[in-house]
Amino acid sequence: MKACRIIVVVLGVTLLGMAHVVEAVGPEQKCEAGKNYAAGRYVACLGKAEKKLIYYDNAGRYGIATARCAASLGAGWEKLESRTAAAGMACPSTDDQAAVQGFLEACQQSVAEALGGGTLPGDVVTCNDALAACDADLAACNDDLSTCDGSLGTCNSDLVTCGSALSGCANSLATAEDGLSTCSTGIGCQLLCSSSNSLLVTAGYRHLSAVQSQNFSNPIAQTTAGTCHHI
Repeated sequence: MKACRIIVVVLGVTLLGMAHVVEAVGPEQKCEAGKNYAAGRYVACLGKAEKKLIYYDNAGRYGIATARCAASLGAGWEKLESRTAAAGMACPSTDDQAAVQGFLEACQQSVAEALGGGTLPGDVVTCNDALAACDADLAACNDDLSTCDGSLGTCNSDLVTCGSALSGCANSLATAEDGLSTCSTGIGCQLLCSSSNSLLVTAGYRHLSAVQSQNFSNPIAQTTAGTCHHI
């Protein structure tokens, strides 16, 4: 009998201590804890509905059962947020019942499909990590693309400059070729005229008068048409 009294006393002290701990928790933590518990109950409720669907293959009953699960979740969620607001505080997350419900339903359905022989998709944490890595790679690629675009702009500018320089070189080449053609014509004419002048001068000194010989001995000039005449 004495031992029983001791156990009762210890149990009472433990319960009082637990009550003290619960009282020390603020409204925000109570709301958070309550939402976690409600989420777990919702998944369990969906699991029971899925179990009956497998047993009886009755889609109508399954729909009614899942609707009751959703209604229970919604009512509990609203009550938790209302109590917290009445205490002058706010839950760590608010107005998120629909989003959480949809997420839980997607997870439960994925598990149900996998248990029926399908493929279980990757978990959310792993997917989020992979998404973060992809986002980082995308940012790096965008930086590289920006650098490439800048280099391309520089190359295009250099190409325009080179094109202008090439056009100038082509014009200079055409001018040089025209000058070379003119020079070639003048040189040929000078050689011909020089040769003719030499003969005429020689003939003039031998057979013509001194005045005529003097005329042939004068320098010979070339006209623009390429003909020669005495000056």
